[in-house]
Amino acid sequence: MKKVFRFRFLVAIMMIAAMGCTSCKKDNGVIDPDEPDVPGGTTTVLFKIKQATITYDMVDGEVKKTMIFDDNGKKFRLEEAVYTYILDEAANKAYKLQKSTKTYEEVTVSSVQIERKTFIMAINDANFATAGYTKSSQTVAGKTCSVYSGKAGTTTVVFGGWNDIVFLAKTNSITAIEAKTISETAAAGSFTVPSDYTKK
Repeated sequence: MKKVFRFRFLVAIMMIAAMGCTSCKKDNGVIDPDEPDVPGGTTTVLFKIKQATITYDMVDGEVKKTMIFDDNGKKFRLEEAVYTYILDEAANKAYKLQKSTKTYEEVTVSSVQIERKTFIMAINDANFATAGYTKSSQTVAGKTCSVYSGKAGTTTVVFGGWNDIVFLAKTNSITAIEAKTISETAAAGSFTVPSDYTKK
């Protein structure tokens, strides 16, 4: 439980720090659903590549996660130690699976979109520059990432991404998110509930 709280706390700090450089629209004009002026809040921000499977170390390696997506993120799966989240926007369905009991429940689409948003870098160069962040390049998980560094008060914040996918997120000396491996593939059946799971 401490790990989950620590991770959510770190992500919250980073999102607050980044608020100064976010804008309602990305370069391609896609609207960010968390902006309050979006009617209904149903439009989503997606990845630039069609599909991928990415493994992550979170909170200085204390938490492991695997993200799988297809259709630029409209189909999405997030594997954690205890739970798996599945989203299929075309079907307007989302699920939370508990691994230990092999059970699942239907959840709101927006609740899994929030999980997905953690890994979407929906901020462009101009937004970062306006907020005083400096840009550099760094290789993370074998990809050349754009990395932005800046200050939020006394906290140093670092965001790094490739093709709108977050590969690196740090505050001071704590690494909240770091991509470890990536394959631009998604295994068949990733976005459906396994047949051996039962509904709660």
